[in-house]
Amino acid sequence: MKIINTLIILNISCVLFAFVTFIVLAEDRVKIFINDLEMTPDVSPQIVDNRVMVPLSFISTAYGKRVFWDQYAKHVLINDKEEFLSELKELNTGSVKIFGTLGTYGSYYHNLKIKTDSHERVFAWRTTWNPTYFPKIYEADLNGDHKKEIVVVVTTDHGTGISQKELYVFDKNSLSEIPVEKADILFMENFSGSLTDEGINIKINGKEAFSAPYDVTQFQAKKKGLLYKVPTIKDLQDYYVENNILYATAGIQIAPSRFIGELRMKYVYGDGFYYGDHISFSKKVH
Repeated sequence: MKIINTLIILNISCVLFAFVTFIVLAEDRVKIFINDLEMTPDVSPQIVDNRVMVPLSFISTAYGKRVFWDQYAKHVLINDKEEFLSELKELNTGSVKIFGTLGTYGSYYHNLKIKTDSHERVFAWRTTWNPTYFPKIYEADLNGDHKKEIVVVVTTDHGTGISQKELYVFDKNSLSEIPVEKADILFMENFSGSLTDEGINIKINGKEAFSAPYDVTQFQAKKKGLLYKVPTIKDLQDYYVENNILYATAGIQIAPSRFIGELRMKYVYGDGFYYGDHISFSKKVH
């Protein structure tokens, strides 16, 4: 009999590193001891090329971890204890829940998991620790096929005058992700504006959408040197669903925390993805 103190090196079914004691008996049967306690996995360990191969779920569970296999992305995910974050209940179609694992420093939840009555998937997303900004979940027939899609809006950062979010859309039956055009890119490509002593001008697709006098000379931010040179899309972004239509919004700022309105874009479905179809301006921030 010989004792081996080593690292476990795992492939797709074994991907964890931990200090464990192995005892290899004369008949090549491997015993595993964790903290001097013998542990017996459901699948016998094997020695392959002088490496001890053991089931990933067995070692992970022994160390208080959770293992999840994402068959779509072909990823093995090892997480700490997960916590419930959000839920959408539908009387006729069941519920959609989101769970997350709080990071080491407690600022963000990582590896968010979406769970329906029939499927679950884990994604390498993060969201803020503050319950006020936990993920929002919508169900709606966005593409007119009489089947509901799942819409998830994840807040990645927030603060005074700041709200940065990411949008994800899924087929509810399979939890397969449906591509969505990036709203921030579309807004930046189609928006322009000017800010002068005479007033503010906003253009969308080169056409004037808003113009108004604005006495920026009296604006306190200018005196402090905080006034932007042009109206800017920066820190306030959001997504929502209304009457089975998916919208994206972005606040327009002329100084930190000083908004003059917002852009709103409607999404439509075609060729297997959701794309921005129409952008408008509103003086009201959603």
